Amino acid sequence: MIFCNVCGNPLADQQACPECGNVAAVATGFSGQRTTVRTANGDYKSNAAAIEESFSDSPVGGQQTASAKQSGFPKSLLVVGVCLGIVVSAFLIYLAARSKNSSPARSASGSANDLAASALNQAIENQRLISLTNDDAYAYYTQLASLNPQHTALSNAKMKALPQLRNAGEEIIRRKVEHSGEVNEQDWMRLVRAYEWAHLMEPADKPLEARQKYAQGKLAEAQGRRSEAWQHLLTSSQLDSSWAVPQNDLGYLTTQEKGSSKDKWSNAIPYYQRAISLQPGWEIPYNNIGTAYLYLGNLDVAESYYRQAIERNSTWARPHKWLADLYTRKQNLSAALQEYQTAANLYNPSTDSLDIGYIQKRIAELHNQGY
Repeated sequence: MIFCNVCGNPLADQQACPECGNVAAVATGFSGQRTTVRTANGDYKSNAAAIEESFSDSPVGGQQTASAKQSGFPKSLLVVGVCLGIVVSAFLIYLAARSKNSSPARSASGSANDLAASALNQAIENQRLISLTNDDAYAYYTQLASLNPQHTALSNAKMKALPQLRNAGEEIIRRKVEHSGEVNEQDWMRLVRAYEWAHLMEPADKPLEARQKYAQGKLAEAQGRRSEAWQHLLTSSQLDSSWAVPQNDLGYLTTQEKGSSKDKWSNAIPYYQRAISLQPGWEIPYNNIGTAYLYLGNLDVAESYYRQAIERNSTWARPHKWLADLYTRKQNLSAALQEYQTAANLYNPSTDSLDIGYIQKRIAELHNQGY
């Protein structure tokens, strides 16, 4: 039996469909038999091929085929978009987690900065700049500088503390230079710490660095570290060549070498001379150079320098004691007694390191000799 492949109406062989006028027919058979299609030109094709050809030739079928072919591109784009969305979402989740995890660290860092800054300001307000402990302003300054070198509390500390550090340092040095008070090891330790802090705040200030090295040298000297003391004092004199104090101390340190050689006294003289040329009104290098000449046996030159020291500070006991020793060598015992007595009268235990017992003994001996 042949049927119309459009409306399904039974057809006679090689007849057009009376219903729709179609001349192509579909041949059907029993199940399992090949199905063929007779086209309008009388050829027979497989049912699948005929249907595909018919579908491709129809305007509607062509549009559907094109649409079906084009539908693959948007699907691929959609897949890519979904994948990108997943990746972006995962990245955002990662950033959020990282930010959450790092927040406590930032908060802890901020708290540490604030605590150090507060402690620094409080120590400065309480005038606890240098106390040789870990709770002074210097300790908090260095702590904050290590946490946040740009913290505003550091610049505020510099403005407030630096002038005080300079003044405190100069005061200790002045006490030594002017015999206005004893300078002990603790004083030198504080001075070292003060100038270390000042140098941190003003690293380009060479005179300030010279004083830092000077303080380190004097502390090393007080602790018996002679070679280290020498190096620090020498560096100090080089950093500030206009400063007389380290020159005088280099001369004195030279005379402390072990042994009885007179060379150490000769070697000390140039340092004393430079100190005198830099600060002519300072009495100490005059006394010291006088003692160098005394031990070299040049008594007249020594006497001249002792007199110049006394001219610059008439209340200082030391040059009078040395003059008394000098006159004893010259066998001018009446003059020696007079100078010993003057030294004893001027002696101040808080500023003079003279052996007052020796002076008193010499006075008693000279009196016993009838002077």
